[in-house]
Amino acid sequence: MVALRRPRRSSTITTEILCAAEGALKGAAAAYGAAAGAAPPVTLLNKRRSWPAQLSILAQHHRAVNSVSFNPAGTLLASGSEDRSVRLWDPLTGEQKAVLFGHAGQVLGVAFSPNGAYIASASLDSTVRLWDASTGEEKAELAGHVDWVRDVAFAPAGAPGVPGRLLASCGDDKSVKLWDLGGPQPQLRYTMLGHTDVVSSLCWAPNGNLIASASSDLSIRLWDPTTGPPEVELAGHVDKVLCVNFAPDGKLLVSASADGSMRLWSVAERRAKGVLLGHASNVVAAAFAPGGHLVASAASDNTVRLWDPRVATESGSIEESYASHMDMVTHMAFSPSGHTVASAGADWTVRLWDPSDGNHRAMLQGHAAPVHALAFSPNSKVLASGSADKTVRLWQPQLGEQQVLIRGHT
Repeated sequence: MVALRRPRRSSTITTEILCAAEGALKGAAAAYGAAAGAAPPVTLLNKRRSWPAQLSILAQHHRAVNSVSFNPAGTLLASGSEDRSVRLWDPLTGEQKAVLFGHAGQVLGVAFSPNGAYIASASLDSTVRLWDASTGEEKAELAGHVDWVRDVAFAPAGAPGVPGRLLASCGDDKSVKLWDLGGPQPQLRYTMLGHTDVVSSLCWAPNGNLIASASSDLSIRLWDPTTGPPEVELAGHVDKVLCVNFAPDGKLLVSASADGSMRLWSVAERRAKGVLLGHASNVVAAAFAPGGHLVASAASDNTVRLWDPRVATESGSIEESYASHMDMVTHMAFSPSGHTVASAGADWTVRLWDPSDGNHRAMLQGHAAPVHALAFSPNSKVLASGSADKTVRLWQPQLGEQQVLIRGHT
């Protein structure tokens, strides 16, 4: 196991940005320019230019947006909010297509099935709900958790059985639950127990043969979706584990923790492969680049960092000289093309970075409160950001330009 030293190029990213993660989007209202009828500026750091970004205001949100997710075709965007609703949007026009009511508590997470036919939502009301993506009709209420449900994820298309047939959820009741959606009515297949504290996030291996879960009990657990019981407990962190993600080939797993470190795990060997040190506080998000050659991390020390998992050494960090977050970074996301890293922060901004050299490409301004969530469209051409200002914003990453401002949660 290799412990990495602090990076030679320390990145103190300083521009109050709050980044929110894969697949999740929290709403922040961008009052800037809305009252005056003008669009907020977008600054391109490399060209040192800014210009008004075009936007469209649909309706007024009244509560924060917690999560966002694109369907596989990129033709529909779902957002989950503190207002207890899930809303469906046309990402090209910002038109609201449907409002999905049913939850009795705020919605923390939303996810599309691999075929795009269904949406799953996780809520503080202790339920998971399944919705028809084309009609907005509620198909089922999945009751079984006895506390907040924090995360939900469909099995990938490569999983055994029908794509989208299996759904995993986790929450404050310390459990991971696996739901079978293949029959006339969804059925609870397994309740997977083992964690001794809140399970904050989960993810599927790319081939669907494993589920990884991250918990406040300081551990990661791997579960076999065909049998239920955990295959192994991965221990090593000394504080809450906040995030887990598999590499694209499924051979490595990265975990991010409140202990300020990330760990790389060999999935085949079920052991730690490296400890990535450098952040000065909670690492809230970590993800592999689509090619698997880089890992990006976001932390509450206001920085985003880039690491090389192949040699378990840091390849670089985002340079302070390009521009910095002024407040904690809450999330980051790679574009599916792998050409862009987006980060969101408590400084109300979204930032775009070049993962090849850490160059800061653009600062996307407009939100009027911390940004909690980010999601790229499948073709990488649209970036959605959600914020505590009750809005969803759609940006064109190639231009550093805002495309649409979405309001509508109540």
